[in-house]
Amino acid sequence: MSNFSDKFGPLYAMQKGYVVESENTSDYTHKFGGSSWNIIDEQPVEDGPALLITLDLSDPKLSGLGIKSVNEIPVCSYINSDVWLHDQVYKVNNITKKVSLLSKNSTSINIFHDEDRMPNPLPEKLIRLREIKDSEYPIDEGSYWENTDEFLGGKSFLRVAGKPLWLQEPRKVCCSCNASMTHLMSIGYEGWGGPFEYIDSMPFFIGEAALYAFFCDKCSILKVISQTS
Repeated sequence: MSNFSDKFGPLYAMQKGYVVESENTSDYTHKFGGSSWNIIDEQPVEDGPALLITLDLSDPKLSGLGIKSVNEIPVCSYINSDVWLHDQVYKVNNITKKVSLLSKNSTSINIFHDEDRMPNPLPEKLIRLREIKDSEYPIDEGSYWENTDEFLGGKSFLRVAGKPLWLQEPRKVCCSCNASMTHLMSIGYEGWGGPFEYIDSMPFFIGEAALYAFFCDKCSILKVISQTS
């Protein structure tokens, strides 16, 4: 059984990770939001899932992910309802640039009020990856809480590669083929006090929670899970 101390330790600094920063120009086409991929849910709830982040795998910073089946990876999720509370599984088609939702749990759904709804699609903005500093790895309890504060309501709410910054006990995420999936990124939220980096007049905020995106290179399957704070 996992306990609190499983969420931090020296092993969390063994895999290099990156923090997303907004950037008007970049050598690579990492993007926040946009509609460069077609996100499809055949039975959508409200406005359906949104494209959150596109990672350009030509960036050598991401070579450690070991992903060969696609040139770029779209990370997507529902954002204007709490469908994200349960696992979402998507199939990524690199040729057609389509992402098809294969499974979700929509038996009991809370649709967000108009004032809390983010635009879908999200506004597109170029981003860059900054290497995580030594102090930004949760190697002990103190650094865990410091980084969680930045992950939930701070500037470092988008963390790419490396190990997940878990809010609850760590999960082992596997594909339906039984292979362990590669952690792509952990997604927290911006604080309501601003300034807001990505959406005019409001923060990126789905709720008091974080999303975690994983990928199976063999099956081209994206799985997005969540943990509440």
